[in-house]
Amino acid sequence: IVYANRDTLRASLFPGRAVVGADGAIELRRGLDGHFSADLVVNGAPIRFLVDTGASDVVLSARTAERVGIAVNRLSFDRPGYSASGYVRAASARVDRLTIGPIVRQEMPVSVLAGEVDVNLLGMRFLRSLSGWRVEKDTLILQS
Repeated sequence: IVYANRDTLRASLFPGRAVVGADGAIELRRGLDGHFSADLVVNGAPIRFLVDTGASDVVLSARTAERVGIAVNRLSFDRPGYSASGYVRAASARVDRLTIGPIVRQEMPVSVLAGEVDVNLLGMRFLRSLSGWRVEKDTLILQS
């Protein structure tokens, strides 16, 4: 019989909730939808992200950008792009602080999507800022 500790059990029940391993690495469990999601704190606000290795940037919806204090009405949505949902327009911005467990990034560049897109992506800009990341079965491991 294997007994899971409380944090491991909580992570299994709530995919996206970070568990800090003994070595300080963050562990995220794959959700029932087959994707990894992550709960981060951005400028003090809790924000859910989809981890997306196909996204070059950290991407915020306009609604999320407003929640974290970005003046969306002052942004210039002049960067065209394509996402899984088709053509999008994006604007460059920065967040003061992005945190997941003990991993903290300050002055992180982000892309804000115009319109009613309601997704936040934790893309390669964040993953490249780590010392390493890997997937082991149903667990995404982030190392600062």
